[in-house]
Amino acid sequence: MNPAVNPEDISQNLDQLLENLSQFETLLDQEAKHLHKVDPESLLALLEKKEALSEKVSSQFEALSNTLSPNANETLSLKELLLIDIIQSLPRKTIQKLETANEQAVKCYKKNTANGVAVHALSNMNQSVLNLLKGQPQNNQTYSASGKPSQTQVTTSPLGKA
Repeated sequence: MNPAVNPEDISQNLDQLLENLSQFETLLDQEAKHLHKVDPESLLALLEKKEALSEKVSSQFEALSNTLSPNANETLSLKELLLIDIIQSLPRKTIQKLETANEQAVKCYKKNTANGVAVHALSNMNQSVLNLLKGQPQNNQTYSASGKPSQTQVTTSPLGKA
């Protein structure tokens, strides 16, 4: 950490990061709800906001990490920053903000991962329906007793043919 860094500046940066993480978490909750609706336009608008806010959070985090990291060339995670001895010399309130930011970042990561899994599942489901309608073979992946994936092909006739 740069010795010329003002702890009050760090606290203010953390306040901004916490505010943006909170907004990002709210967007992730909205995204999860929109994934279950049939309204692609609103989902696309939400994704644009998510991308912009994600970039903002990333740049704020990187600036904070560069300020607090003992090595300016190394970006550390919030959890790693909390383990640095010099961080413990900061005011307790600032350390608590850093801990809260870490917890909130973990929540956002988990929600974003869950939304990504939902998107992937919806994509697979849509592709299966399209394949069924086109009469294309469906690749069904099953697992053997050893847990290894195996492909089975099910050939179907296109709908509408007798």
